[in-house]
Amino acid sequence: MNNLASRSLLPCAFACCATVLHAQTVTCKPVVKFAYPRAVSTLPEGINDSGTVVGAFIVTPNDYGKGFERSADGTLSPPIIYPGSTVFQTIPTAIDNNGTIAGWYNTQPGVTHGYLLTQCVFTIYDYTGANYPTLTLSTAPVDFADNYH
Repeated sequence: MNNLASRSLLPCAFACCATVLHAQTVTCKPVVKFAYPRAVSTLPEGINDSGTVVGAFIVTPNDYGKGFERSADGTLSPPIIYPGSTVFQTIPTAIDNNGTIAGWYNTQPGVTHGYLLTQCVFTIYDYTGANYPTLTLSTAPVDFADNYH
């Protein structure tokens, strides 16, 4: 069983339905379905205002997740993997409008680290006492929060 099964993940297609707010209708972008090549599971986690999606994919049923970025035009990035021989999964969870990606990675079961990825540079966010540090970005640049589980 992979470690992604225990996380609450978004479905493989993003939808933004018409929303009624005080008698005003907001029109949103159409649904787009996609899958990472050769993956058995594609797990979108976050989307920014320009339609760039980040998330994870799994190649085999017993595999751990590797990250991806999908541009609004459908272009998929190479796998996003935190560098290091002890890392076994890297999960992007959010992307802001400047392209900064937030997420987490594992170096062993139960040992999770938060990160920001900006222009191919990882910045690690580990907090004393946090068992499961994850970072959440808003669509505005730089704003983030950490979650402790």
